[in-house]
Amino acid sequence: MSAHSVNLQAVTSRHRAEPLPPDQRRLVIVRAVTPLLVDQGANVTTRQLAEAAGVAEGTLFGVFADKRELIHHAIEKAMDPEPVYRGFSEIHRDAPLETQMAEAARILLERFDEVITLLGVLHTLPATELQHRHDPPPFVAEFNSAVMEVLTDLFGRNRDRLRMEP
Repeated sequence: MSAHSVNLQAVTSRHRAEPLPPDQRRLVIVRAVTPLLVDQGANVTTRQLAEAAGVAEGTLFGVFADKRELIHHAIEKAMDPEPVYRGFSEIHRDAPLETQMAEAARILLERFDEVITLLGVLHTLPATELQHRHDPPPFVAEFNSAVMEVLTDLFGRNRDRLRMEP
């Protein structure tokens, strides 16, 4: 048996993974490319994005219309308020205010580092017609609203220790 036939046999005996539903595939790709976007910004190539996600470039365009849409979805996912809600729900309500504030700051700083970087990436993309308005995308407003909500709750439950209303 030649080396060529062994390689061919190895290639043909591989099993492809079961294809994911489009929504799951999008999520897997977005999670895989986000660190690359944080590191390199919007100038990253579709080839680099595909390699980061472990898929072919064609697969990217099977679930995203273009690179801009992929980047937009990555930023939107990074701004999902659920991790902020979850993090704040784990802050012990009976801990000293200083401890609660330190934990809140840690949670927000972890999220903000990535979010701020990705918002910078968003601003480097050419503007679409919808972006010519001065309103932020809805996911930015939702993230900001979540942050205000959890902070207001945190301050509210410590109202007796504050000099002004939360």
